[in-house]
Amino acid sequence: MKRYFLFVAIVLININLIAQKIKIVTGDVENLIGVNEYNIVFDYSNIIIAKFDSEEAFLKEKIQLREEHVKGSGEKFKRDWFSFRDSLYEPRFITAFNDYFSLKRKLKVQENSDVKYTMLINTTFVYPGYNVGVWYEDSKLKATITIYETKVPENIIFTTKEIYVKGKANYHSGVRISNAYGVLSRRIAAYLRRKTF
Repeated sequence: MKRYFLFVAIVLININLIAQKIKIVTGDVENLIGVNEYNIVFDYSNIIIAKFDSEEAFLKEKIQLREEHVKGSGEKFKRDWFSFRDSLYEPRFITAFNDYFSLKRKLKVQENSDVKYTMLINTTFVYPGYNVGVWYEDSKLKATITIYETKVPENIIFTTKEIYVKGKANYHSGVRISNAYGVLSRRIAAYLRRKTF
């Protein structure tokens, strides 16, 4: 029994530590007390890739390197780079967020939902990381979160500073990055639980 209470205490402490790392730039999160569902959208239009001047420069180099080894692999990389957003990153974020509240079903996010508030995940920075067996490095991700009225987007409830997270290493680059979206999602979920419930 003592172990159980110790475990719960550690979990609660970790949740609070995670939640404290989110800084609000504008607005007031307390305006969302009692809200139990958000529409969710993702934006990658201002993304920066580590060590590159632009996303275009990143893709150009990666495509060229791959095409030199296997013809067609560069174009596949480019297709995957964009398709992973719909197939891996966004589902991972949504699932991790909703699973965080799954026991009590208190709060959820859903795409294309006609609810009062929308949560915008604006990805600003990505480092894909790598894994070549003995050597690996976690993916890294930065994003801002904005919540606004769905029907009146200019009515912003709050916006965060950039939130920085790491994703667990994996041999698959898309999975590495999606792991970071899972961490980001749980961090936001913990913050909203602490501030709005």
